[in-house]
Amino acid sequence: MKILDAGSAAMSNMEVLLWIEEKRAQHSAEDAEARAAKAKPRPRPKNFMDALKKHQRVLKSKQYPYDQNPDAYSNKTDKYASMRQLDEKICEEIIYPLEEGYKGNGMKSDELEASLGKEQEAKELTETEHLMIHNLAPKCLEQFQPIIENLDERYTAEEQEKIVEAINSVYRCNEAA
Repeated sequence: MKILDAGSAAMSNMEVLLWIEEKRAQHSAEDAEARAAKAKPRPRPKNFMDALKKHQRVLKSKQYPYDQNPDAYSNKTDKYASMRQLDEKICEEIIYPLEEGYKGNGMKSDELEASLGKEQEAKELTETEHLMIHNLAPKCLEQFQPIIENLDERYTAEEQEKIVEAINSVYRCNEAA
């Protein structure tokens, strides 16, 4: 991965951690080459190296779920697999059951589609919400609530609990229950 322009794309914390680890491995390889050539390793800015160490330490801490849940975060060929899996669980538990509530209420097909479509769209997670959930993997409702915009308007209390359960099953799959 090569970052050409800061802010050009959103990266998850896991992607940042992988980039830091790749950068540190690159520095180690360059230093080893320099030592093998009996040359002095190239100096690097101290503040940059300190920032790499600090961010790597923070992102590897227990505050973030990456090291404790490798099954959810270590898929290097498909880094969005966990996000898709969460989406599927939310669809199964929340979005698809909405159709049952609209059946047999006497609405015309186009009215039904418009009403159902609006409600289903409101229940889908935004890209930003997905990224925040991916980064933080909230364990409980109290951690989940600040992540979702208009939470109480979009989801019932039961739906909120179902989403938190889905998050735990996807992003905290390796942790003891």
